[in-house]
Amino acid sequence: MDPALLALLDALEGFDPSRLPLIPTVSAQRLRDDLARRFDPDAPRPLDALVGDVCEVLRAGLTHSTHPRHFGLFNPTAALPSVVADALVARFNPQLSVWQAAPAAVEMEQLALAALASRMGLDPACAKSFTTGGAEANHTALALALARAVPGYTTDGLAGSAVRPVVYASSEAHGSITKAAQVTGLGRNAVRHVAVDRAYRMSPRALRQQIALDRAEGRTPAMIVATVGTTSAGAIDPLPNLALIAKEEGAWLHVDAAWGGIAALSPRTRPLLDGVREADSVTWDAHKALPVAMGAGMFFCNDSKVLRDTFAVEAPYMMRGDDARVQPYQSSMQWSRRFAGLKVLLTLASMGWRAIEAMVERQFALADRLRAGLIAGGWEVVNDTALPVVCFTHEAIRKGRTTTKKALQPLWRDGVAWVSETRLDGRVPCLRACVTNVDSREEDVDALIAGVTRKALL
Repeated sequence: MDPALLALLDALEGFDPSRLPLIPTVSAQRLRDDLARRFDPDAPRPLDALVGDVCEVLRAGLTHSTHPRHFGLFNPTAALPSVVADALVARFNPQLSVWQAAPAAVEMEQLALAALASRMGLDPACAKSFTTGGAEANHTALALALARAVPGYTTDGLAGSAVRPVVYASSEAHGSITKAAQVTGLGRNAVRHVAVDRAYRMSPRALRQQIALDRAEGRTPAMIVATVGTTSAGAIDPLPNLALIAKEEGAWLHVDAAWGGIAALSPRTRPLLDGVREADSVTWDAHKALPVAMGAGMFFCNDSKVLRDTFAVEAPYMMRGDDARVQPYQSSMQWSRRFAGLKVLLTLASMGWRAIEAMVERQFALADRLRAGLIAGGWEVVNDTALPVVCFTHEAIRKGRTTTKKALQPLWRDGVAWVSETRLDGRVPCLRACVTNVDSREEDVDALIAGVTRKALL
């Protein structure tokens, strides 16, 4: 076997996330100098030696989200099926812009997407595709909403229209909504950040009030974004209420379930998604719900016509055939793209639904264990969600005797656990722990509880 492949297999076989440092241990200048020395095109070296160098550099130069005590953002570890899939994709390197170029790859992706759409309660025959992530999916949704709300948007843009579209999202919604408004020509000032209730969910009453104000000024509600699992607090906006308002106002209803869609994977937690079937489009990231590597976002849409009208272009050099289905490049923001869906399909097929359900239910149970332990240790849990994300603070933080940043430092420094800090609704400073790692266990949660109790307030 090739020495480089042996080196790669050895690195994969010996990979133990629990033995990795939680945070980077190198300075910026030292890292740059080291990289320039190791990876110098003027002095090429054997690939097997470079594989070892890559592993050594990454070990010291990353915040390791694969560590079972990483309770940070939504980056689960990539299990073996995902690693195998990405290696196979790199070797075959299919082109997914048109069905005729890679029918097997396109159909494998559609199979995985249909399976997950069914789990969420969506029509498995709906339009669906893999994206780079939630930001691209949310951007896609806004483009479709504008295409429906603004006559001539896909030909003349906003400049040729008298319509003044507005987008509504909660004050806790993801920043990709604002970014999408900036790059679609709508502008960030057209995004209304609607007030939230005590559980940090969008208030339907505040939404109605804001829409009334905008209509009085001649503006048109183009899209309402309902978030299932806000990034900070894990809040779930009231989907049935927002669906009713969207229908009354003729607005596109988009559900951003980039992370919260994980609830769809277990019958016990699926009711958290009640109302999602009423959405015009849905964002869900497989790489936030399953143990797969990043780059497996998903977009689901109930209006295939507006999808085609928005993205279809004439490209005479592209392969054509007798197949009547819409070509991927004509129903997506992407053109040439990687075969992202194989890692999802292999994960589903190798784990099976029962193991996936158990994985999700264990994460929810670990979050409950964390909440109970923190409260017993004198902390206050400040978010109200069934999803496995816990925001917590302390009297010392509330009264200004310390800060969330200072509370984090000993946890990071001593390798206790990795948690983040946030500010709910812009005013409640707290620490935030999210259980997303398939390898996290009770002892990892208990270590976090013990660590914040003993170290965070020193």
